[in-house]
Amino acid sequence: MATNDPTPLLNELKIVSGSQEIHKAFKYLYGHEHVTDEVFIRLLGEKRDELQSTIDQKTAHLAELWSLNHDEVDSAGDVYACEHTVLVRLRKRMEVITGLLFELREGLTEKEEHISILEVYD
Repeated sequence: MATNDPTPLLNELKIVSGSQEIHKAFKYLYGHEHVTDEVFIRLLGEKRDELQSTIDQKTAHLAELWSLNHDEVDSAGDVYACEHTVLVRLRKRMEVITGLLFELREGLTEKEEHISILEVYD
């Protein structure tokens, strides 16, 4: 079913934003995206903090395992190897989350700049 409307998405945005002026509609969109990103950043920051706590705990486990006499505790070497593997994976995950947080914060700054650019038309 074809439509004769060449801008259905823009028209929908105008309706949702409550403005027929395109710059106001996009200011509304950027503002909404900004809030959504802020919420996601907060959630991701909490997850990063939880992950850091887990990494700290795993690091402490490794230190204790290293101090054991491996001749007397048969599984200590294998447990150490397993914990080390888990710790390496967690640190990689932390790098990804840190990079994503950086990217999201840059995106917030860009959205603020975009809103400022569009305010010229008010």
